[in-house]
Amino acid sequence: MLLASALLIAYGLFRFRTRGKPEGFRPSGDVWLHGLSDQPAGKVPYVGLHLVDGRLVEGKLYAFTFDVEKGRGLVVAKPIRVTQANETLAQDLPNLDRLIVDASQISFVTVVYVPGMPAS
Repeated sequence: MLLASALLIAYGLFRFRTRGKPEGFRPSGDVWLHGLSDQPAGKVPYVGLHLVDGRLVEGKLYAFTFDVEKGRGLVVAKPIRVTQANETLAQDLPNLDRLIVDASQISFVTVVYVPGMPAS
């Protein structure tokens, strides 16, 4: 009986904490994991990595890790574009298949879900 009461109280507190939040809202867990891996069906994440030096790197999200022991970073795949700091025109990098960016170089990440692109 005590276990059932504890479970009901925990569930009630969870519902209280998430009331008024949109469906799919995740009040806890790894922000990077939820922010980058949850995606709509038939769409792929196209990310913009805004670097600390002012450059913008764009590409299809290929992989990421934010595990301290394994290293932290993101991998973007074709099509890859780089916009230099204080520039407006992006440079396409057609001969580059993947680019790994260390998390320490990323200021923030933007994500846009686009219709599935062909594999690179």
